[in-house]
Parts: sequence; structure tokens; C-alpha cells
Amino acid sequence: MSRRHPPVWNNAKGFSLLETIMVIVLVGVLGALFLPRLGTGAISLQSAASMVASDLRFAQELAMARNPAAGSPIGIAFTGGAASYTLTDPVGAFTANRTLPGGITIGTGGTINFNKYGEPQTISTVTLSGPGGATKSITVEAFSGRVSVT
Repeated sequence: MSRRHPPVWNNAKGFSLLETIMVIVLVGVLGALFLPRLGTGAISLQSAASMVASDLRFAQELAMARNPAAGSPIGIAFTGGAASYTLTDPVGAFTANRTLPGGITIGTGGTINFNKYGEPQTISTVTLSGPGGATKSITVEAFSGRVSVT
């Protein structure tokens, strides 16, 4: 008694046309859903807010290290609508102009100065505006000088 095996298809190596079309449709649908979420606007705004918060902490530490006199605080000046801000040291040992990433501007600003104890002399919230109307607020708390980003 001999066993019969089913016929072997020689061209059964690869994908059928239907499988290929289904994969292309699936990749297209997933791409349409996730590509708009990969925009860099939110990333740029978050990195700009982190940069401003770091510079505020630096100004605070610089004020505590330099022990400035009462009339010459160390601080940062923010101008509404601008895409840059200036860190000022009245002694002139350190002055820096910082430019925000592309498309990010200062919505509301002011000057935030720190005394020799690291306390902010002027309490302020800096608002950054990004593409699509997104905003981030950087706040310096009274007495402690704690910098927070929301």
C-alpha cells in the first residue's frame, strides 16, 4: 500500500496579492493616525520651558554665590512677544542672551531678580507660546524661589 501525498505547489513561496494589499492598507491607516502626533511643536515648547526654568535656577544660584548688594540683583529680563531673553549680572561678569527654539515666543514676561539669599525680589510668571496656540507657564514662587513649569 502506497501513501499518496497531496500535491506540492512549487510557487507557494511568498505573499499573495491580497496579503500584500492588506498590509499596505494597514500601514496607510496607522500612518494617517500617528504621523500627525509626531509634530515637533510640543517637544520644542517643552524644551524651551525647560531651558527657561534652568536659566532661572542658574540666576538664583549665581545670586547666592555672588552675594549681590541690595541695589544690584541678578536676574532675567523677559519681553513679551520676543523670541529671546537676557540674563543680567550687574557686575558684568556674566551676561547672556538666550534665543528660544523656532516658533516659540514669550507671551507674558517681566523681569525676575534674585537677592543674595536666592529669594525672588519680583514675583513673576513667564508664559511661552508655541505653534498651534500651545502655552507653558514658568512660575517663580515667593520666598523659596522654587521654579515650576506648568
